[in-house]
Amino acid sequence: MKCNVCGAPHNGGAFCSHCGSAVNIAPPPQNNDPFTQNQQNQFNNNNMGMPPMPHMYGGAGFTPPPVGNNFNNPQNNPEVISAQSRASSALVCGILSFFFVPLILGIIAIVNGASAVRVLKAHNMPSGNATTGMVLGVINVAFSAVAIILISTLWVIFGW
Repeated sequence: MKCNVCGAPHNGGAFCSHCGSAVNIAPPPQNNDPFTQNQQNQFNNNNMGMPPMPHMYGGAGFTPPPVGNNFNNPQNNPEVISAQSRASSALVCGILSFFFVPLILGIIAIVNGASAVRVLKAHNMPSGNATTGMVLGVINVAFSAVAIILISTLWVIFGW
């Protein structure tokens, strides 16, 4: 059997696997049931009477994506979503550590940033927020350590 439009060989089904046009195997049975006719009219109106376009749906051999959670896509992976949240919290803590409790927020920024970078790099995702938060945390922990050493040295020398 050949397609009526492109002449390609047709192995079965309602549409040609080469061009996507409808293949008339047999005329549709006449049905006077108004409910069935209404369904057919809705189908024709929704699809404008056109067969599916093969270039839009992948053509012959197209396999639709799986239904449900597709964890192969990093955007749907709960581990990546959690890592992106930790990256954002690392950045926020790194910025806030310049203004409030630098030692504590700096350590939180380093821990969150390091764990987020590890997961995001494993999934080939961008990790800029996590890295920036980590760097800001390291800067503030270093400043805090220098400040603690300086204050304790002054305490010992001048006996405050």
